[in-house]
Amino acid sequence: MTGRPLWERETRTPLLQAFFLLAAIAACSDATTRSTGERPPPPPAHGVASPPLPWPPAAVAFFAEQRPDPRARHVHLMHLDGFHAALFERLLAEGTLPHFAFLLARGRLSTTASTVDKSETFKVIQAYLTSRLETRVTGWWQFERDELSFRNFWLDPVDVAAYALGLEFPLHPTVFDVVAASGGNVAAGFSLHRRSVPFQNYSRNYLEGARAVFKHTYPAQAHATMSSFLTILERIARSHTEALPVFSMSLIAVADEFGHLDGIVRPHQATADDPATACFGRTPRSERDDDPLEIVFRMLDEDYARGGWIRRLYERGLSRDEIAAGRATAWFSRVERGDEEARRFCIHVPAFETAAWPVADPSTVPGETTREHAAPRFVLGMILADIELGRLIDALRAIRWRDGRRVFEPASPAGIDRYVAAGRPENSLFERTLFLLLGDHGMVHTPLKMAPEPAHPGPLRHPDSLDAGLLEHLNARLGLVTPARHETIAGRVAIGIDDAHLPVQLSLPHRDTSWQSAEVRRLVRHSERWAEEFFAEIKHVLRSELYARYWWLLYLRSLLVDPKLETTLEPYRESALPILTELHLRGVPDYVQARRLAGRRFYDEHVRLVYGGGARNNAEIFLPTWRSGRPSWESRPGFEEIVNGAGARVLRELERLPAVGLIFVREENAALEPGRPLPSRMAIRVQDRTGRSGRITVKRDHETGVLLYHYRVDPASPGDPLGYGEPARGGGTWGTYEEWNDRSLEEEHAYHNAVAGMGSYLYSPNPSIGDITIVHAQGWNFGDNSGGHGGLHREEKLSVLMVSGPGIAPGKLMAVARHASQGDRAVPTRWLTHPTVLDAAPTALAWLGFGETALTDFARRGFPEYLSVWVAAQQEDILGNLDNVENLNQALREAGFSELRISRFRERLARLLEFLPRQPPPLPDAAAARVDGNLLALE
Repeated sequence: MTGRPLWERETRTPLLQAFFLLAAIAACSDATTRSTGERPPPPPAHGVASPPLPWPPAAVAFFAEQRPDPRARHVHLMHLDGFHAALFERLLAEGTLPHFAFLLARGRLSTTASTVDKSETFKVIQAYLTSRLETRVTGWWQFERDELSFRNFWLDPVDVAAYALGLEFPLHPTVFDVVAASGGNVAAGFSLHRRSVPFQNYSRNYLEGARAVFKHTYPAQAHATMSSFLTILERIARSHTEALPVFSMSLIAVADEFGHLDGIVRPHQATADDPATACFGRTPRSERDDDPLEIVFRMLDEDYARGGWIRRLYERGLSRDEIAAGRATAWFSRVERGDEEARRFCIHVPAFETAAWPVADPSTVPGETTREHAAPRFVLGMILADIELGRLIDALRAIRWRDGRRVFEPASPAGIDRYVAAGRPENSLFERTLFLLLGDHGMVHTPLKMAPEPAHPGPLRHPDSLDAGLLEHLNARLGLVTPARHETIAGRVAIGIDDAHLPVQLSLPHRDTSWQSAEVRRLVRHSERWAEEFFAEIKHVLRSELYARYWWLLYLRSLLVDPKLETTLEPYRESALPILTELHLRGVPDYVQARRLAGRRFYDEHVRLVYGGGARNNAEIFLPTWRSGRPSWESRPGFEEIVNGAGARVLRELERLPAVGLIFVREENAALEPGRPLPSRMAIRVQDRTGRSGRITVKRDHETGVLLYHYRVDPASPGDPLGYGEPARGGGTWGTYEEWNDRSLEEEHAYHNAVAGMGSYLYSPNPSIGDITIVHAQGWNFGDNSGGHGGLHREEKLSVLMVSGPGIAPGKLMAVARHASQGDRAVPTRWLTHPTVLDAAPTALAWLGFGETALTDFARRGFPEYLSVWVAAQQEDILGNLDNVENLNQALREAGFSELRISRFRERLARLLEFLPRQPPPLPDAAAARVDGNLLALE
């Protein structure tokens, strides 16, 4: 490892070429902004001006005027997690995002692109890959009413496998599926979805992801995931046999994660003399492994060692004007060094329009705004995304064609600056790539929290926050018990639960013998012994490797090795054994069936409320039915039960809770069961805490199959809970999804597209949707996030969608709608509408030549057979590639076990994977397949 720069070690490709672009940016003091012209109908909420570039238009004309090459096309979708549209627009206009700005020389941008319904990341990923509004996943963690079980797609090994491998979700074709089934190669970074991506073409940064969650090292995670993806690209490019990817995907989550941690607004108490500048100092060496920003300082040190632009800037010194203008570089306004290393750097923090918080009077409709300076690390997250985009651009430029042959030539050290100076095409994959840069949702500031303890005290937590979580608060008000994790519930105790408050009967049922027959107990004992043997085998293998390494100690080896090994492993024993036992039992059908029956009895006897998950800005509340006079989870409660029966107490408590903004209840709730057809028309009651109420009605047009949505305020209501004005008055208004979305943009509704967004979400038999759905009030969340998403507020529903590629003229990005409403009917027509995340998949496939109907065509012909083959092959695919999970093997090496490989435990892992299904779940009716997105208007 010595003698090679940090970046070269980690990526095998030069990473600092982007810094040379900054020289031209800093030297250009008279960059101009030019208008993109008139906005096409309907009127956008905001115009988009071209960002400043350090070169005259003539210098980039060769790049902007390139045309598509039918011989080699590639689409790269970059998921920009949590990008705030207004803040992105400010940073772009100030020249802080040079790589995004460069792509816009032949690209189109929307900062009013809408996400789907409640903007939860895991659901949105499925939505934009399938172009479907309805998906089975509703959140990172969710409750499934049909199975009476919780699922956690981040923590539970079974659910992680089911989602990441695509064994269950999504139940519709994705872009990856269509391309791979046609023989095209695909690749992905750690993008939270892997189906159809070959194992070797998917970067698996599990350790970096786990470390980022617990230590907030999000910049290092972003760098590691992009590095892994670039390594895959280089391996494919250097191969003489493997085709280049037709479609690829990456994910950058720094802004989202720092938004949750810090919020999106700089705390007033933390503002320095200059609120527009934020500086970050380096931590002592002993603490750097846990410092979220250490990777940035290491990048600066690497640049200095190479004599890069930052070093030359530092040695020349900064003028007062340069510092004041924030133009020292595109990213950093100042870099300071000491003790032969970077010690401090500063960034410009712009002010932007954001929601005011809190709204003091709950009887008013949210919408009040204020102008605030952004949270510094939230801004830094967007800057780091631009840096990672630059690395991706350089990697794609390194893949070129010369004399009809594909070659790999790393880009010139001057990066894009040298490229523009040369003024001619390179014939690279970069020049042939269509970039889809997609913000999955925005972010909203939520300093008012609901959490048992202040996880983020001080200026990040508003003093009016509640010191109880949503479940604890409701249980206390309703007289229900909140169980401690793994607590045993007995007698006639009535409880309310969520995924973090599960009694032992539900969390570790194998440890509760009260429901187990003699045969079930025998199966449990067998699995417990198996888990003990697996743990003992791990210990034995580690001991053998340590003995081999310290052979020279002879008989003293045991005195050195054994105590150390016991100290290291024993703390994990108590938590590892029950997990291994449960996983082993999930592969035993008789146990699974018996546990399911016992679980249903336990729910009927004890569970009276379930907080079923979602993001922390929304919640799904599940209730039993009392139709038989006793509580039962066999079916859903009806509307009357919820609003006038046993559920009325829950509604009253939600109305009293200041964290609640809107409450939704379906009038046809009792008819919504898996396997049953949806009612032809559904009414959804929406109300706020003050009793203002309205009705959303959803129906599918018989002729076109298009969903139509109607909204009106209840005649007896004191006001409109959504604040929609004229369309909600009198008899109300019908509209398509696009029409309601555009209305919200034109009128700047505080609750963005609640009618079609929540209408499409709740018109579903999905067992993970609650009997009551709630979203947060402005400034609040149902956890301890300082900023979040998942609700209906304008800032969290709108984000960035940018398209760049050969043949695309700069301008405002719009989409082409296919239908419009005429009363309560839909008629075919074509008109320009604002884009949504649903438009990415059909646009990518059409640009690649698959046609506008590729997703529906594949759903109707070939997808079931393709999915069956994929699912059946996954267990062997995993087991055959254990040693290719590089960062797990790297962890073993760093722990001192250089010769140990995960494949050493192949037999045990094969048994543990018995829970994986061998067949896909039942698929929706293929005859009704459709896409909900539109084609983006690229010409």
